[in-house]
Amino acid sequence: MAAAMASAAASQASPGLTVKNGVLLKNGRAYRGIGVNYFDVFYRLLKNPDDGGFHEDFRRLRQRGIPFVRFAANGFWPVDNELYFRDKSAYFRLLDSVINAAEQTGIGLVPSLFWNWSTVPDLMHEPLSAWGDRRSRTHRFLREYTSEIVSRYRRSTAIWMWEFGNEYDDQIDFPENARPRAPVVPELGTPASRSQKDDLTLESLLTAFREFVRTVRKLDRDRAISSGNDIPRADAFHRHKTGAGDLDTRAQWRSMLLKENSPFPVISIHVYLNRSRPFFSDGPLDPAAAIEVVSRIARSAKKPVFAGEFGPTGKDRDAGVRQFRALLRAIETSGVPLAAVWNFGPRMPFEGVNWNIGFDNENAWMLDEIAAANARMQQQARDRAPLP
Repeated sequence: MAAAMASAAASQASPGLTVKNGVLLKNGRAYRGIGVNYFDVFYRLLKNPDDGGFHEDFRRLRQRGIPFVRFAANGFWPVDNELYFRDKSAYFRLLDSVINAAEQTGIGLVPSLFWNWSTVPDLMHEPLSAWGDRRSRTHRFLREYTSEIVSRYRRSTAIWMWEFGNEYDDQIDFPENARPRAPVVPELGTPASRSQKDDLTLESLLTAFREFVRTVRKLDRDRAISSGNDIPRADAFHRHKTGAGDLDTRAQWRSMLLKENSPFPVISIHVYLNRSRPFFSDGPLDPAAAIEVVSRIARSAKKPVFAGEFGPTGKDRDAGVRQFRALLRAIETSGVPLAAVWNFGPRMPFEGVNWNIGFDNENAWMLDEIAAANARMQQQARDRAPLP
């Protein structure tokens, strides 16, 4: 009887991932899993619609014990989105093919709808400050594109979570003398120059985040939603409050982690920390230790953590291997429910050591270690009683 009731509850559960009482759920049960970023699985179709290798990639990832992928669900540069405006049906046929392949192979998807922070304002011929104006053309496009995506795919079993964009929080509240504005590449669709109106603040970003969550929730009231944020900068609080670059205390930094993710049911972080430089005002923060710090904060806030990117960096392969293993171990032991390594596929450039992951390249072992961690976490989940 109990098994039948559990089966019935699972069949009635919303597709994808949901959050209840701070716990990430799949099919009504607590879930933990580690996937991969497959950044350009759709982006490359916009460049070459005949590139269908992702079907086999999805199948092989699933066979290797990788449950989901995170990807950019739009073109990176303004010109990459030309098909959407010229032939929307053709654009969505390409995206449909990604969703359908995931459904057929059992791969979950985390589509990041507005990957590059400057692309939508550039497409709308507005400065980046338009993210903070609900009456802007940028917000109108935010609502339109989000509604199209969510209404089209909300019933898909492949969609695990909706995500706003990628690391927008890295671009906010820069001091006056240290503002790295968005790139200017007119041949790729950007304006010919930038100004102070292109400087993004936390208030502008939260305005866009709230609008995104409102738009999603009108169509999908259950699925988890992520900001796609990086881990906050070490001086995030001071930048926001005073414009200065002084290091935050742990309490100040905690407040910014929660505030930057406040509209969302999930706390998003990306973990690429340099262990040698100071982080908090009272000392450095080891990258693996950062995961545990965030996990404790998230538990107290009753929100699950999505470590949307983690992985090795740098030009020293031995050090990078140690970093990857330390981060993977920290994700597993901290209780972080969801994470994705960066990056599957041979297309992302690196200086020095190539850390891109392929099935048969020098980094294929990462897939094996992720699969082993997934097996351990799933066994632990089976050993626990189901949530009431």
